[in-house]
Amino acid sequence: MIHFGCNLKKSANELTLSRDNYMYKKKNGEYAFKFKGNWSQEEIAEREQLNLANFDINMHFYDQLDRALFERQLEKILTMFPGFEEVTDLTLEFDRRGIYLLVLGKYKQLYIGKTYKNFLERIKKHWSNNVEFDRLIFFDWRKSKLSIDSFKALDTTQIFVLPLSATEDSILKIESQLVEVVEGEYLANRLSGGSVDWSNRVTPYMSEKVKLRDLS
Repeated sequence: MIHFGCNLKKSANELTLSRDNYMYKKKNGEYAFKFKGNWSQEEIAEREQLNLANFDINMHFYDQLDRALFERQLEKILTMFPGFEEVTDLTLEFDRRGIYLLVLGKYKQLYIGKTYKNFLERIKKHWSNNVEFDRLIFFDWRKSKLSIDSFKALDTTQIFVLPLSATEDSILKIESQLVEVVEGEYLANRLSGGSVDWSNRVTPYMSEKVKLRDLS
């Protein structure tokens, strides 16, 4: 299947997010973990339920969103930052870097990212990444957004890029500005823009970085 010029060697079912493919398992049938630790079978079973509960409330949240308001959010970004270009063939974006905007049309979500290398590799990495079992929930299962890497390639319905030859610091600054432009309901980002010091996870530092949402 060809999607934005890229040859995707999976079936359509594997290329769209579903409850069945949400929790990634390795070839040996076990979950992948980001952080080291000894999980009991009981703990895994409990987290499975929380992961799926978080998935379900996010899906319900998306269903309630207003499509016209979502489209206005996209229009607002493109108006405020007229340098954005829509991409139809991602394979041509092998030598440009900067800010990219992924549109998840079905879910009425916008994701803003950055790359210092090139748009092609960075966006394809989102499509091929598998979110580890212990990273599916981000802080609170009742408020955690789904990771952009949980979505599959076909969930991306439009791509816009803002090519920049600026320094990395300048790119970070523009990313931060863009993330704050989008109203929270329509923003897929789990974190505010800019650099993140992962060694400093205590509040109030992370409380200023994390983008939670009320899913109740």
